Amino acid sequence: MKWLLVLVLSLVLSGMGFAATTKDSSPGEIRAYYILLQARIEDGRMSGLQSGEKRRLERYIADAQSLLGTHASWDQVSAQDRASFVARNDQVTEILNSATKRSEKRICTRSAPTGSNLPKLICRTRAEIDEQRREARDALRGNDVKPRF
Repeated sequence: MKWLLVLVLSLVLSGMGFAATTKDSSPGEIRAYYILLQARIEDGRMSGLQSGEKRRLERYIADAQSLLGTHASWDQVSAQDRASFVARNDQVTEILNSATKRSEKRICTRSAPTGSNLPKLICRTRAEIDEQRREARDALRGNDVKPRF
C-alpha cells in the first residue's frame, strides 16, 4: 500500500494523468488521490487546466467521492454506484490528460535581453511559464522563493 501511495503522489506531482481504477486501487486509495488532486488544483499547480475545465474537474471529483462514500472495499459499493464512479473517473482522467498535453506544448517567443538589440528565441512549456509566473508573484509578495540558477 505504501508503494501505491508513493506512486499516486509522484503521478500527481509530475502532472501526469492517472486512471484510478476499481481493479488496481481501493476506494480509500482513490479518495486519497482525489484529495491530493484537489489540493493541487486549489494551489494553482495544475498547468494547462482551463477555467471551465477546472470547474468541471472539481464537480466530477466531488461526484466521484460521494459515490465512493466511506466504503473500504469495492464489495461495499453498489454496482450502480460503481458504474457511475467509473464514468466520472473517466471524465476526470480525460480532463487531466488534455491538460497535460497542453502543458507540454512548447511556446516560443522572441525577446531582446536587457542591454542587447539582438532578439533571442526563448522556448518554454506552459508548465515552465506558469511556474515562473508563480515564483515572480511570490517574490513580489515577499514569500520565500528558491533561487533559480
